[in-house]
Amino acid sequence: MLYKKLLIFIISVFAFFSCKEPVEKGCFIGKKDKDYDFFSSIYRAIDFDYIHLIDEIGMYGINRDNFGWVKNPENLKSTYRAIKSIGLEKFISENEFNQVLFDKKMAHPSIQNKSLNKLIKLLLDSYNGKKNDEYFTKFWLRRRKEKNEKIVYQILEDIYCFYTSKECDSIINTNWKPNSLIENMLSFDYELYQLDETRDFENVKNYFNYLEKLDLPISAHNLIIFTMRNYELDDLTKKELLILKNKNNIKKVKCHDYEQWRLDAKWFAPVYDEGP
Repeated sequence: MLYKKLLIFIISVFAFFSCKEPVEKGCFIGKKDKDYDFFSSIYRAIDFDYIHLIDEIGMYGINRDNFGWVKNPENLKSTYRAIKSIGLEKFISENEFNQVLFDKKMAHPSIQNKSLNKLIKLLLDSYNGKKNDEYFTKFWLRRRKEKNEKIVYQILEDIYCFYTSKECDSIINTNWKPNSLIENMLSFDYELYQLDETRDFENVKNYFNYLEKLDLPISAHNLIIFTMRNYELDDLTKKELLILKNKNNIKKVKCHDYEQWRLDAKWFAPVYDEGP
């Protein structure tokens, strides 16, 4: 009897000291993303494929009311300067600038089967008084109504000169100051899509930390899920990214609410994954 009690006591003590703390399973969320003013006008292109985004806009159009922020001349200048600081060729290659776009019937007839090169040249000619399609005339009438036609012209001229290697007098490089938030976020995003070549996952961690610093925790969370889903990772990198992904998600919720939380990202939209 004494032996049996002693055995039970030893087993109980061993179990107390050896058992691990149970892992709580479920779905957890953190804070919401901050909604910056420029998010109504500036957003990420999936896979950094901006030529595809332009092609879709040409075919399906846009809700012009959503782009009020960037129509402001100063915002327009700071945004373009940010993009140019990163490098125009990183957004649109020379080949893409010259390739035929808008080959679907839903595109406006005036732009169907034209390259960006051709379209920009027609817009510049129209601004300078050369008669062409009414479509381009109306474009400048809208810009004049918005009081940004001069800035738009300077940007289009700068783009045209860059890709056609023409010499143009430009004030953009010296007088326009970039929007640092837009520049940094797009720079990080560009580097993200170079991971197949660079394998620089430190950049992902830096991107995550930058989004967290900007009060964009949902976007930061989605960034980690995107990286883990799309790139082969060694065990150490995978562990480090998992820690980042979950470190600020402390509120336990139903998994449906977790998915809704991820959809509220203001910058980095969610990708499919296999759950939390």
